[in-house]
This record gives sequence, C-alpha cells and structure tokens, in this order.
Amino acid sequence: MSRMIPDDYCVSTRPYGHWTIEYTLNSIKNCGFRNIEFWAGSPHYCYADYTPEERQARREYLKSLLDSYGLRMKVFSPEQIGSYPLNIASENEHVREFCMQVMLDYVDDAAFFGAEIMRLDGGWQYIDQNKPENLERAVESIRIIAEKAKKAGIVLYMEAMGQSSGTFAYNRETLADLLGRVNAENVKGCVNIASLLSGGESVDEWFRALDNQVALVHFADAGGFVPGEKTDAVAGMLSAVDRQGYKGNKVLEITFRDCCLVADKVVFRSAEWLRKQNK
Repeated sequence: MSRMIPDDYCVSTRPYGHWTIEYTLNSIKNCGFRNIEFWAGSPHYCYADYTPEERQARREYLKSLLDSYGLRMKVFSPEQIGSYPLNIASENEHVREFCMQVMLDYVDDAAFFGAEIMRLDGGWQYIDQNKPENLERAVESIRIIAEKAKKAGIVLYMEAMGQSSGTFAYNRETLADLLGRVNAENVKGCVNIASLLSGGESVDEWFRALDNQVALVHFADAGGFVPGEKTDAVAGMLSAVDRQGYKGNKVLEITFRDCCLVADKVVFRSAEWLRKQNK
C-alpha cells in the first residue's frame, strides 16, 4: 500500500514545536505526507530569533530542507497571538507599526517559500475595552497586509479563535463580520472541524455563514485529537466539506494538550486513518 497521502491533504508542523526542524520534516515525510502547513514559531522560524542576515540564511536552509525531504509548504502560518502577542490592531502606534512590519515581512517569507496561503490573525483588544475603533484599526491593518499579499499571489486566511484571546473573530458570526468589513478578495475564512465537533456545529452552517469564502479547512477530532479516536464524525465532516464544492487544502492540525510529546506517533496514526478513508 502506498505511503502517500492525497495531495489536497497537508499536516501542520505545530505539534512538533519542541522538536528540531530536521526531525520534524523527516517524521512528516516518513508518515507519508507531501505537503505541510508550516507553523512559524521558535525554534523553527520566528521574527525575533535572527538578524536580517541570519533570517535570510535560515530561510534558505529551510527551503533546502523542504526540497531534500520532497515536501511542499502550501500554507505559511506565523504565530501571532498565542505565543507571540503581535497586535496589528494596537492603539499604541509604535507597537502597531512594529507588528505591521513583522506581518508584511512574513508575507515576503510566504512568497519565498512558495506558499499559496498565509495565516493572518486580525490583532486583538483588551477584553474589558471592546471599542469600535479597535475593530476599525484591525480592518485597516488587514487591508494593508492583504494588498501586499495580493501582489505576491497569496491568499490570507483568518480563523476564529477563543474569545479569551481578545480576538475580533471568535465564532462564525464574528468571523463573517470581520471578513465582510475587510472586503478583500484574497482574505477568506478557515473552517476548523475539531472546533465544530466540540461546539456541536455543522460544516453547512459555517460555509453558509462565510458565504463559501473558505480558504482552508483544519481537521482533527474533538479536542484536537487524532481523527477517529474521540468520535466517528470526522470522516462525515470532511465529506460535508466536499459536498460544499470546496476544492482547497485540508490540514491535519493536532492540538491536544502535550501532543508535542508524541508528535510523530499522532501524525502517523492520523496518516493511517486518512489512508483508510481514501483507499
């Protein structure tokens, strides 16, 4: 039986955040994946880790590693809110300008790696300071980054995150609202199947709310576990995605607590699950 996974499936490198990049890419290749969503965070790749010269050398090294392992970076996903609180909506102009430059530089990185899609979080606000002007700054910043991404042929995806992060998009309604305010053809949403399972929501509800403007689908079982290990619903959810006419990438994103301790094992089990669905 072929060890390869269908080409429209990718795997996020996020579970390997405490492993070397060499181990990460070798493990992913051996699990049978050919395409990745690259989580850009330290120690693999982070804006704060390098001088400009070191950054270029790191980019070239990463690209050479991808080539040597026969892997393609379809999605570039720089960490922004979780580990590194970059805030393109900050009311502090100095902070906002710095964060904007970081994200604009990440667009250059995405283009360098040949990624089709890049993750963009819309900044955040203090939970007790929910103000219209905060959202206005977020929208303005997203539009500026989107314009540069458009020139590079890159689609930006935005994903609903937990409301505790202060994000402006924390469910399907607020994500749809943010996308509508930005109104850029290359800024679209992401549907996260693990979140839908945990929240009792449907794929159809999300595609309808986002008006089919979906750039990416993340999938895992409820709680970010290996598909099929918590529920029997993941395959049905992926089928529902197909019925929506979605032709884009589907990214395995394992996120359960301490998944980094067994990253290669859970990615391998997920790959085996995928093969059974596509035999």
